[in-house]
Amino acid sequence: MEKKEITIIIPTYNNAAIIEVCLKSIREQTYSNFKVFIVDDGSTDNTKEVCQNYCDYDIRFKYYNQKNKGVSAARNFGIDNCDSEFITFIDADDYVDKNHLQCLVTSFDMDIELSACGLIYEDGKQSEMKSSSKEKLYYSKSTVEASFERFGMQGLVTNKLFKFEIIKKNNIRFSEDIKKFEDHLFCIEYMLHVNQSFYTGKLTYHYVKRQNSALQKSVGINITEDMRAYNRLDQYDLSQQVISLIGITKNNIAINVFVNSIDKDNKRDAFNYLKMNYKFKDLLSSYSLKNFLKKTTIYLLIKTSLVGN
Repeated sequence: MEKKEITIIIPTYNNAAIIEVCLKSIREQTYSNFKVFIVDDGSTDNTKEVCQNYCDYDIRFKYYNQKNKGVSAARNFGIDNCDSEFITFIDADDYVDKNHLQCLVTSFDMDIELSACGLIYEDGKQSEMKSSSKEKLYYSKSTVEASFERFGMQGLVTNKLFKFEIIKKNNIRFSEDIKKFEDHLFCIEYMLHVNQSFYTGKLTYHYVKRQNSALQKSVGINITEDMRAYNRLDQYDLSQQVISLIGITKNNIAINVFVNSIDKDNKRDAFNYLKMNYKFKDLLSSYSLKNFLKKTTIYLLIKTSLVGN
């Protein structure tokens, strides 16, 4: 069987100290028919020099530089320049196992239009958490529902292999005005055009959390911005189950803002949102006892108005 070409998009910004681990893991892939677009989003460190070394060594690697526009613009640049049958995305601070591409592309021997692998979440020192190791086949819009799974298909673009023809035909792009959960929005827009998808159960993608990630997220917490991606889904004809999952996700976003934001206005907005939308049944979506207890406490505070205005 002819090996189909895969384009790998790597957006990067000031990742000179860590991107080599990512690039090395890609160069060592057992599936060799790929090309890599490294899209530098205006780095001010020596990212270019590190990446150029790989480009000089291996013609499959290409380096591009653009003005700082954000990760979505960098990914869109890669999409706009893609001419391969398949496309995937890898973040510059992550890395993949040697069989990563092979596991993803093998799924397309069946009538599959989207494949996804499992993830190993790391803190840079040791493994923290793993995705499900059970393979699963999804039909039609059940794929959209699966994108809300915590340890399976998920709403990330980095653990998936997409058919470029579907992206091109339906003009699917990352929304550059959305700064959070833009990858989930992209996934859902793609999944709406998919008849069958496959979760491999192979944990081949290593999602590395850096020490400064939590700080960056806490500073940028804003309920309006954090919900923008999910509010945009209102334009689509979605099943009642998906609408319910979106509601739960938005409640979880509001809880995160309420608990972690240091801005009083953000906290008040989150409180008011939860007071209007948080239902007792939402507690059942908790994925652990600790999470359930936290949600229960917040639910009681909201409904008895012990906090807020």
